[in-house]
Amino acid sequence: LALNESSDSIKEKIFYGVDTFAHLPNIVADSKKIVIVGSGKTASQILLDLKGPIENKECEVVVVTTEKMAFNSVLNTNFFIKENLQNFLNERNIDFQKEKEKFESKILEWKELEDYMKAKIPKPLEPVQNPTYWKAANVVSVDKLIDREGLYLTCEDIDFRGGQNKIKTFTCDSILVACGYESSYHLYSGLRVGFDRARKKTLSEDGSHEEPGFFTLGPVKGCSVDRYTLHEGLAQIEIVREKILSFFTKIGA
Repeated sequence: LALNESSDSIKEKIFYGVDTFAHLPNIVADSKKIVIVGSGKTASQILLDLKGPIENKECEVVVVTTEKMAFNSVLNTNFFIKENLQNFLNERNIDFQKEKEKFESKILEWKELEDYMKAKIPKPLEPVQNPTYWKAANVVSVDKLIDREGLYLTCEDIDFRGGQNKIKTFTCDSILVACGYESSYHLYSGLRVGFDRARKKTLSEDGSHEEPGFFTLGPVKGCSVDRYTLHEGLAQIEIVREKILSFFTKIGA
């Protein structure tokens, strides 16, 4: 957790993992500036779900990622949203370049004005890329001031990831954390279990363990694919059910 992340006044504005999708309509309605932490598969889908609000300028999005190039890990795989993500990022970049060209034209016209006219006509605003990126970085802290609305997010880009050891603090309304999940085995301490932690697989071929009556769902020995499908999970439930019932004897049998 970042500093203050679990504070009661802050955590109601922070959303985690896949639970974020259920709250997206309310997040967009209540937020002008949204921060996505992460640039993996979940973060990619969140960004695509925000495509409409971004294009309609309903909200600004900032992506904070440990990657030197945001979404690089997704764009270099065969993940099913890869093409949609690439197209969206390309479209946003093209739109930003067009906005920059318009700005350059307007700023040149503004500079040619007489001083008395400059006092009447405001200087053109420089366009802001949406989404913007804070790369090779970690979130250091999240703060909320008593007399100010919104959150203050402090990030630091790290030199060993390709950053420059700079620290930046900016305001936002909501934070969507999509940094992935890590398997935890602490609940099984004391039990005779077998996991290949490097491959995140059970060492048996059916999810059973040396501990009698203990089973887990997930990738098993011999599973060659990286993605564990819903179909495989449902089939494994039936196998585990049969093994559990083998511990019992029917009345009269």
